[in-house]
Amino acid sequence: MKYRFLGSRTFVIAASLVIGLYSGFKVANSQYRLRLDRDLQASIAGAAATSGVDGEGRGAVEQTRRVIERARRSPEDIEAQLDAADQFMQISRPAEALPFLQQALQVDGNDPRVLAGLGMVSFLTGNYQEAIEWASKSLARRPQNPGASFLLI
Repeated sequence: MKYRFLGSRTFVIAASLVIGLYSGFKVANSQYRLRLDRDLQASIAGAAATSGVDGEGRGAVEQTRRVIERARRSPEDIEAQLDAADQFMQISRPAEALPFLQQALQVDGNDPRVLAGLGMVSFLTGNYQEAIEWASKSLARRPQNPGASFLLI
């Protein structure tokens, strides 16, 4: 049978491991961002109390605004572009992450993080063939890239 390997114990374990790792990364990242936001909340608690704006919402908005403004002010800073794209990816708005990833691609077309990011945006916007191409390019630059590997699976 052509697809017999799909029912093998090894394949099931490997697929479960990949899915578990990816889910674990997402959970760990969300916990990190929550803790980071709490620290930011504490530093602006006084301003939020006097303005009548909920501190929790303000902290996240201010953080996002700073990251995006930094990317816009520094188009040659690849880290700033990636951070801004990540902000939009975290709130499930991949189309808005695309311009920052395209700018990062212009800065360094060989950075595997940029290539994997473009693959993820393509995947989330339904451009699966593009996602495969970007993920393959990313893996060619860094073979141990779990994000790009996940896209190809």
